[in-house]
Amino acid sequence: MVAVDNFLKRINHQPVVRILVPNEPITVLIRNRKDACYLIFSKDKVEFIKEYNGEIDCELSGEEKMIQSILDGKIRLQEAIKLRHVQIECNYRTMLLLESFFWLQRVEG
Repeated sequence: MVAVDNFLKRINHQPVVRILVPNEPITVLIRNRKDACYLIFSKDKVEFIKEYNGEIDCELSGEEKMIQSILDGKIRLQEAIKLRHVQIECNYRTMLLLESFFWLQRVEG
């Protein structure tokens, strides 16, 4: 699945995450053709899990390479959606929040 380790290291060291996350955690299901995983955004930290039985707030699906580019901040989430490289199912507010997380922790260079 998408290499989320670097994303988690970057985002968990940014205090802005705690400010932006609402009181309730946000659960994002990320899918590609072969696999699925979950990212949980909470006030304490962002974590990656393989199994989750609760309700999800957002589903992001697409090719692994494109999802990796979004996580690395190399392409904006809304741009990838507009170009039909990924699909997303969530409310607009959640999508904007995810866009902020991905963009704020982007890899420079």
